[in-house]
Amino acid sequence: MRPAVRILFPVLLPGLLGCVSTVVAATTNPIEALAADGRLLGTLTIIEQQSGFAGITGAIWSIDADGKYRAARFVNERIEPPYKQGQLAPEPLHALGKAMEVELSPLPARLGREAEINPRTIVIRFAQRTWTLALPPGRSIGEAWREYSRNENDPRYRFLRVVRVFLDGIGE
Repeated sequence: MRPAVRILFPVLLPGLLGCVSTVVAATTNPIEALAADGRLLGTLTIIEQQSGFAGITGAIWSIDADGKYRAARFVNERIEPPYKQGQLAPEPLHALGKAMEVELSPLPARLGREAEINPRTIVIRFAQRTWTLALPPGRSIGEAWREYSRNENDPRYRFLRVVRVFLDGIGE
């Protein structure tokens, strides 16, 4: 080891390790989504919404811990009766819980930059936590999925993977 490195190494190493552990702690906040019996540990809600001349419109999907789900459209605070409801089978419910644990844990609360005009967002709420993905106005979940699924390390892909696993599970 060079003399300068030998002198600086003991001084710099603790600082470097501190920086690395801070980054790891800030980017890894694990969530538990599945109970031992295969149920979710809470209600999962996914909201797709866009602001426009009519206010805020969109769709809301909700799945209870036991797999009962509902899907409805909304305009502002008025939620229409569910257009779809049912019971998720144990296998898709387990796949959803696992996807949530793997994909959501490393994500920040906000992804993307919200548009100034007609912002479109997708929101995931689970276990008193919320994640939001901002999309360009008019971009559908399917279009975003096709764009972001090219890179599995993209945080937007990870976010949308949870949405896709849920929507595939209920046949949407």
